[in-house]
Amino acid sequence: MAFPEFQKEYQKLNKAQKQAVDTIYGPLLVVAGPGSGKTQILSLRVANILQKTDTLAGNILCLTFTDSAAANMRERLRQIIGRDAFRVAIHTFHSFGVEIINRHPEFFYNGADFSPADELAQREILNSVVETLNYNDPLNKIEGEFGQTRLKSIKDAITDLKKGGLTPEEFSAVINYNEKELETLNSLFQTVFSDRISKKTITEATKLVAKIQKIKFTNDFPVSFFKPIHELILNSLTQAITDCATELTKPITAWKNKWLKRNENGDLSFTNLTKTTELKSLANIYKLYIQAMRDRGYFDFDDMLLDTIQAVQTNKVLAYELQEQYQFILVDEFQDTNNAQMRLLDLIAQSEISPNEPNLMAVGDDDQAIYKFQGAELSNILEFKDRYGAETIVMAENYRSTSFILDFAEKIIKQVEERLEGRIKGLNKKLTAVNPARSGGEITLKSFPTDIHEYHWIAETVQNLIAKNEPLNEIAIIAKEHKILRRVATQLLAIGISTAYEQQRNVLEQPHILQIVKISEFLLSQSDDHLPEIFSYPFWELNREEIWKISLNARNNKITWLEEIKNNGSQKFKDIANFLIELSSIAQYETLEHVLDELIGRPVSLMIIGDTYRPDVEQKRLTKFNSPFRDFYFGQDSLKRDPQSYLLFLSALRIFYSALKEYRQGELLKISDIVEFTRLRQKHKLPLADQTPFGDIKNAVNLLTAHKAKGQEFNSVFITSCQNEIWAKNRGRRGLSFPENLPITPAGDSQDDQLRLFYVAITRSKRNLFISAHQTNESGKRSSLLNFVPESFENATDSPSEESVASLESALSDFYRPPLVTSEKTLLRTYLENYKIKPTHLNNFLDISQGRGGPQTFFEQNILLFPQTQASYLSFGSAIHETIKNIYSFLKNHGELPEFKIIESWLESYLKDKRLNSRDFNQYFEKGKDVLKIYIERNKNNFSSSDLIEVDFNNQGVVLDNASLSGRIDKIKILNPGTVDVYDLKTGGLLKKWETANADDAVKAYKNKNQLGFYKLLIENSTDFSKYKVNRGILEFIETDPKENPILELEFDKDFIARLTKLIQVVYSKITNLDFPDVSKYSPDIKGIFEFEEELVNSK
Repeated sequence: MAFPEFQKEYQKLNKAQKQAVDTIYGPLLVVAGPGSGKTQILSLRVANILQKTDTLAGNILCLTFTDSAAANMRERLRQIIGRDAFRVAIHTFHSFGVEIINRHPEFFYNGADFSPADELAQREILNSVVETLNYNDPLNKIEGEFGQTRLKSIKDAITDLKKGGLTPEEFSAVINYNEKELETLNSLFQTVFSDRISKKTITEATKLVAKIQKIKFTNDFPVSFFKPIHELILNSLTQAITDCATELTKPITAWKNKWLKRNENGDLSFTNLTKTTELKSLANIYKLYIQAMRDRGYFDFDDMLLDTIQAVQTNKVLAYELQEQYQFILVDEFQDTNNAQMRLLDLIAQSEISPNEPNLMAVGDDDQAIYKFQGAELSNILEFKDRYGAETIVMAENYRSTSFILDFAEKIIKQVEERLEGRIKGLNKKLTAVNPARSGGEITLKSFPTDIHEYHWIAETVQNLIAKNEPLNEIAIIAKEHKILRRVATQLLAIGISTAYEQQRNVLEQPHILQIVKISEFLLSQSDDHLPEIFSYPFWELNREEIWKISLNARNNKITWLEEIKNNGSQKFKDIANFLIELSSIAQYETLEHVLDELIGRPVSLMIIGDTYRPDVEQKRLTKFNSPFRDFYFGQDSLKRDPQSYLLFLSALRIFYSALKEYRQGELLKISDIVEFTRLRQKHKLPLADQTPFGDIKNAVNLLTAHKAKGQEFNSVFITSCQNEIWAKNRGRRGLSFPENLPITPAGDSQDDQLRLFYVAITRSKRNLFISAHQTNESGKRSSLLNFVPESFENATDSPSEESVASLESALSDFYRPPLVTSEKTLLRTYLENYKIKPTHLNNFLDISQGRGGPQTFFEQNILLFPQTQASYLSFGSAIHETIKNIYSFLKNHGELPEFKIIESWLESYLKDKRLNSRDFNQYFEKGKDVLKIYIERNKNNFSSSDLIEVDFNNQGVVLDNASLSGRIDKIKILNPGTVDVYDLKTGGLLKKWETANADDAVKAYKNKNQLGFYKLLIENSTDFSKYKVNRGILEFIETDPKENPILELEFDKDFIARLTKLIQVVYSKITNLDFPDVSKYSPDIKGIFEFEEELVNSK
């Protein structure tokens, strides 16, 4: 296999880069400085592996830390090797864990489906655990304005333990082991260190070290990836004794102050011993918390890796399968890996043939280790080199920046004490500028009287750069904190400069969400106090003068608003009041989802998207009045008139709905829960974050935090607010600390950390670097300039004009509005980044039959994703599918089918998750039991543990020409080593044949054919399943009578697949170009669908 583009790019490489690309086998450590071309090297090395070995693309695993980095890597790889780039497994560590769990569910949670817990659920579950503690438990102390226990400190500590790769049992074992070792050593150290430190202490300490070295500590340390505490004590004490040769007794005094303290009895003791009771309590809470999460069917973000580690460790079949699949592993940003990630890497990279020589390439730079707050440890680089004896290559030729910028950056990074250069003999990381196109430019350092002066200067300088034809997207403003970026953004906004800034918005502060919450409070209480605010909401479009009259009359006559409206209100007022009263009554028994649907307002014709559309069971309205909320905020006119606000509001509403669905999963929610949900988030200070970007981010000035800027580059970079209190500020100690032999607590802001972050910010610049500061902060106090900047700031005296200050004040109030973008399509493109077409998308786009809508309805439901309650029969279908998936997982785990009472319990649980009202729940539970009995009896001889169930193709790299595909296949039955059948399991009415005169069945048959054909294309073009050919597509109707044939088979015709492929490509192009054609000229039936399809296939 040869790639012409590879040869072209390979010739451009320098010596170190070529060495990295050519070193294919064994462990390899690449220390890659900023701008040294590491993304290109990673891509070319993948191509070289494919060229020089018989490895398949699917046998290569690339791991990085962000979704954007993964997308960039895949795109760079696509340019070199073409469509095979989509078959290489490129993941973040998190998505890799998700992929393993999705592909091997039988190894996780006993095959049961677990759901991610949001922050609120985690906090509530942890609170329920802490409430069971004894009153004298050391972690049951009261703190905080709400009189809570140490919830946040405990939650942070548990997060650290998970990122450190420690289970509750392992953590508890380490604490017990430490306690025994420290008790053994304690009396020995008391003898030497009880008195004041003197020269005699050094002599005695030297003898003590020799004595301890002779002690035989029993048993192996509980975890192999950390060290026994006596080793750290000995090593640190030995180093302190050595340092005393030049610094007298100071080092030994510092050692004593760190390791020893007086206990409550006044006796000298190891500091770690005094923490033992607290740490044992933490271990107990950690264990109970994990169990409580499991009992409720939850996992959290950090569980993904920890659970994957445990599964791979305890299941040799899983470990072997992963080791066999991923024969070559490449890891980017290796300096940011934490202990859990390192453990998973080690497990997957192992092989029986060469356990200590994995084909594992680690690319990193200790000088850019800025994510230590995520639990990352610099020592991982050294451990990797030492453990595997990895060859080390240094890439120090910089293609990004001018020599002036690199010289300035070196003055910063040389101040860092802990660097690889000091730990690896002969390592030289000095960056050299080698790009002849990088010439000119400037480095400017300015100091201003106030922040307003500084930010005004930044805005004017940006304006001048733009006037000199600097592209907006080549300019970046980098700050340490978001609040600074917000203030700079207001200056840019004031002079009409577009910005790209992924600001975080709190959904619970958005006006339309606050309106929903306030109306919910009224529905719950019917308190008259809420009505003045509710009737003032703009979506009612009420006459403001009439609102005042009602208010005045109600107060003067000492009656309620509702009474006044009933007596003297206009008909419109009365309709709204009656609607609220009626909805309040309904809310006492109806589910929250349905009440919200009424409150927000359904469209006149409810359009349910899905292959099992059944108008006979369409959801009925609960009230006669149609709320204007939806039309006011989300009507088509609103999208045309103000697309920014439309998308901002819709994003917030979608996130709000999603969060409510996750809240207290499995419980039936009522209107009171929306009020409680909001109250709890406010109590725990948990914002409901929306970080959806809006705007043409490809043509705007970039506003970034220093952490967010990592991995990016710009021609001109501004680093703002360079004062000690901002860039060199310590975050302070956290509530709970771990023993020294568990270095898992996120590092504080040491000067090394601060210098690395500033270095990363500087090295984003290609040519121009502007560093600015201000001398007086917002409160009027003096603010010192950043002490590690090696050159002097120029004192600037120019002041912003009064007009500029006024425009800034005005802009401040506008900042939280969406960005100024006039093009509706430009805004909507953010919804289609990394878009993949699915079978239902294709069918929904094409289905113009009566009541379906075609492209325009697809746009609203599948692209904008307007939230609405799932119809109860669709919820039933989902519960049946989930139950069948569990049956197969049980079969794979136990080698037999589960008893029916177990199946019943699964069905009951899944139906509860759907939050149906009691009537629908009872009806579908009874129906589901009957359906599953028939299904199991009919298939009792057909169940096979080799069948693949609910296979997700999202990460299978399926591409047809330029169209990216995804989907989930209900069942894949492997017939022989090279052939499979695909099944789509259907609830709903039976389809007996493909050709039918019935209008509804004709549309159903058309869509099901497309779906099965789509499945064939997914399998035969995927990373992991392309070795199979799809023999047949099969519809299996689960709800059929035992006497009926539940199977409808489809033999695939080559012409049909070729036409479907073309159709998918055309529809994908239409969607990604936001081209949703008018289909009114077609008849709303199968004839019209075929005519619409024909036009699409023949379009250019």
